[in-house]
Amino acid sequence: MNAPLVTGQCAQVLELIRINQPILSLNLTADHAIPEAAARVHDLRAKGFNIITTILPAVEFRGAIRRNVAAYSLGVPEWKQRLEVGAAATAPAENTDGIHREETDIEKHSMEVSR
Repeated sequence: MNAPLVTGQCAQVLELIRINQPILSLNLTADHAIPEAAARVHDLRAKGFNIITTILPAVEFRGAIRRNVAAYSLGVPEWKQRLEVGAAATAPAENTDGIHREETDIEKHSMEVSR
């Protein structure tokens, strides 16, 4: 089965993630006029796209330190076939919400700024 058709802002967000991953939620809002980036990511996940969210504790964005900023990237495979209603369920994944929370350091994440 092929990945579902995606249109509108969802298509724009998916393409931006593909090209720029990881991309900050702040960039999606400020640079690409997508005011509800998290909602579009939620919509894409509902369609089966494997979008990974990493929460960065501190990011310098346009000269100011921003806290707990989401960075989006695509997992592998990019799209997971959704189960049909009534199909057998699979074992739950370790992290079912798609959000990866981690302590980071400057060397690992160039977007992060230390104090």
